Amino acid sequence: MEGQQMLTALEWLQVAGLGAVFGVIGQAIRVVPGLKKMNEEAQAVGVAARRMFSGSRLGISLAIGALAGVLAAWGLGIDPNAGIRSELILGLLGAGYAGADFVEGFIKSKLPSSESAVQAANAKAAAKPPVIEPNAVG
Repeated sequence: MEGQQMLTALEWLQVAGLGAVFGVIGQAIRVVPGLKKMNEEAQAVGVAARRMFSGSRLGISLAIGALAGVLAAWGLGIDPNAGIRSELILGLLGAGYAGADFVEGFIKSKLPSSESAVQAANAKAAAKPPVIEPNAVG
């Protein structure tokens, strides 16, 4: 298992916790301008901003930031027993900021793609000419 990082379960949880915290902070940085824009839009249409605010949407956004941070921390191979460089922290913040885009990119890069199977099925379907029943044409 040379080249792979070997951590205890507790160390993996520490890395996940670090990633989650900085992922949430990154996503919160992204939320602030959105809240400002929402407030301006509410004022423009004469509605109270609290009527446009969705707490559940905010919660989901922060949870996605946390997940992105965790995936980034694991992907970057952070060692909880070593010093953590500021570049890694900025990377976790960036992953949290990017949120759903980061999660989608991480999944595409780490999991095997099924695109080749889909492409093969599409090619097979394209190779066969469609069969038209004589009674089907009106």
